[in-house]
Amino acid sequence: MKKVKTMVALTVVIILCATMLMACGQPAQQETNTEPTQTIEASAGASESAAQGTGTADGNAEDVSLYFILKTFSNPFHVAIADAIKAEAEAQGVTVFVDAMNSEDEATPQLDKLMTAVNSDYDGVGVGPISATNLVEGIAAASEKGIPVVDLDEPIDEAGLEASGGYLAAFITTDNKDVGKKGAQYIIDQIGADGGKVAIIEGKAGSAAGEDRKAGATEAFESAEGIELVDSQPADWDRNRAL
Repeated sequence: MKKVKTMVALTVVIILCATMLMACGQPAQQETNTEPTQTIEASAGASESAAQGTGTADGNAEDVSLYFILKTFSNPFHVAIADAIKAEAEAQGVTVFVDAMNSEDEATPQLDKLMTAVNSDYDGVGVGPISATNLVEGIAAASEKGIPVVDLDEPIDEAGLEASGGYLAAFITTDNKDVGKKGAQYIIDQIGADGGKVAIIEGKAGSAAGEDRKAGATEAFESAEGIELVDSQPADWDRNRAL
């Protein structure tokens, strides 16, 4: 029964995460882990059943409770993610609690929240890590208890996670380099044929998502005729700092 419930929870949490990114208007990419066994036993039948909110013969989606810890609700992007998760959870008939931090400087408190969730009998967890390393301990704790964890958008330190004995059921992300290119191309188009000077206000230094977006924008600007990239500075995803 526990194994079937884990399968249903894994299937539903992946559906929620994929729906979340599509609802936010980003091209979703998904990598599903093949280890350990319970992450690959969510068969096509189980996926279809969870998508319809009807569960399986031995476990129902309605019995599944999920926990999501995002970066911060001070960013409209993460608010949109939370709204999409809640809407899809209602459609699937599952119980979901979506949490977040006050700012992206709270890496350790984010881990504390995840550890509390791991010890609160949730059937599945979705994480939007502040950094590549801050939730490794919590994901490992979830793995030890057999709770499937899906990573949203920010890559986890794979070597550190493996060394800790943890694993991800899936990693669902956007192509952030392409996002950076598209944002830069919009600016290039607005400037027009006369060209001009541009600057990049980055996300958080060291954040994989931020670094990829910066790289994509930089590539687009530097390859555009008549465009001069004069500066690039991090604002740590803080709107006031960016302003």
